[in-house]
Amino acid sequence: MPRLRPAILAATTLSLGSALCAQTLFGAGTAGTGGIAPRAWFAGSPSPGTPHCAFEVDRAVGSAPAFLLVGLARTSQQVVGITVFVQPLASVFVGLATGATGAPGAGSASLPLSIPGSPSFLGLPLQAQWVVIDAGGPAGFAASEGLELRIVPPPLVLVAGTAGTLDRVYALDPATGAAPDWNATIGANNPACVEFTPDGTLCVVAAELSRRFLVADANNGGALLASVAVLGSAIPNAVAITPDGRRAYGISGGVQGWGRVIEIDLDRSSPTFGTQIGTATGLPAASQLEGVGISRNGRVLATCNLGLGETPLVAFVDIDRTSPTYNTVTQVVQLPYMATDVRLSPDGSLAYLALAQLGAPGMLLVLDVATGLPVSLLTTLGDFPVDIEISPRGDFVLVACPNSQELVRVDVDPASPTYLARTSASVPLQPFAVTIAADGRTAWCNEMLGSAAHEIDTATMTVLRSFTIGAGGSAAICVR
Repeated sequence: MPRLRPAILAATTLSLGSALCAQTLFGAGTAGTGGIAPRAWFAGSPSPGTPHCAFEVDRAVGSAPAFLLVGLARTSQQVVGITVFVQPLASVFVGLATGATGAPGAGSASLPLSIPGSPSFLGLPLQAQWVVIDAGGPAGFAASEGLELRIVPPPLVLVAGTAGTLDRVYALDPATGAAPDWNATIGANNPACVEFTPDGTLCVVAAELSRRFLVADANNGGALLASVAVLGSAIPNAVAITPDGRRAYGISGGVQGWGRVIEIDLDRSSPTFGTQIGTATGLPAASQLEGVGISRNGRVLATCNLGLGETPLVAFVDIDRTSPTYNTVTQVVQLPYMATDVRLSPDGSLAYLALAQLGAPGMLLVLDVATGLPVSLLTTLGDFPVDIEISPRGDFVLVACPNSQELVRVDVDPASPTYLARTSASVPLQPFAVTIAADGRTAWCNEMLGSAAHEIDTATMTVLRSFTIGAGGSAAICVR
């Protein structure tokens, strides 16, 4: 990719609202040659002092001049045939995109960014958009969607689980290898799942034997902020957080009929922060609700029932707060095999389910959310898949398959020539949980029978680094 001198953030005084996720795409790009719109992205962790990060664009016409618009506020204006989403403070000519001249979608470019080390930049919002000179676009231009970037805390990996009688939530700093145990303050009894809010300031732990969802301050050593009890015989085992970071959905199993999906307020400015504010209605009588996923547009939730001695199924819930069916199950689909986990495409139109069989390879089932009908099926996933994550762009999934000791990547971009192609990384001692970094370039997985956390390059599916953390296996992992 062509590169210029890195852009450097200048000191500024701003009144900042609460930070959302590190990067958010908004609007729709303007297509150029071949009907393809350039695609914006940010690579690396946008945190204070990060030396290697960059604004990127791909799917531009080959060898086209590329410009990056950068500002502090959004807009939506028609200019020379394209929709401009940024009130620009600067327009930077980055150079010529890569790729053969005039080739549709073959071009890419990058502008490195250097972020100062001061924590005063946390929450700083930047708006960006790529504009490419393209004879196939309106008035000779094509443009990407808008990209909002917020400066977030440094990378941190939480590894949680129970070994014998020891419950722990280790907070691994990948820069130093230090991994203090936050569970002394969180107090989770048998932590089964842990997730960060998109801005990385809070974490939520599903504590099975505490029968609570615990909300902790991820910028203050895991200090406990709230505890949300579940009712009756429900047992918390999974959690997902909305893209705006203001709500969590806790998933509970238990005895027959005690499957629950509850909504928890994570908005610190709200008088109901850290309390249950809703419940999904219309769930079937199920006791083995296991996995949960929320679409990147924040409108759809999916959860699955394992189906060991019960009916395996997936339920879809409308979680759009403006919808008349808000927090209501819209569809339930019975499945042919045990369902261990589920994730959704960014727009919520497709569900990706990990299906397991005893003594046979696991499967990846792709379902149409609107109809409940199967779209695709990969029958050679790995031995007993247990955890699935989808990349931020929605172009691949990673699946932890402990019995075959591998982390499997599957291409799920329907437009890709390698759609449903499978590659894997060998991970010893049974990888059990996986999490993907905000830019999609790296992932982390744990070991069910070991004590390590592994960083994975998602493009090459190779192990980059491994850290030994405490003693004994773990059940959950997340990264900010």
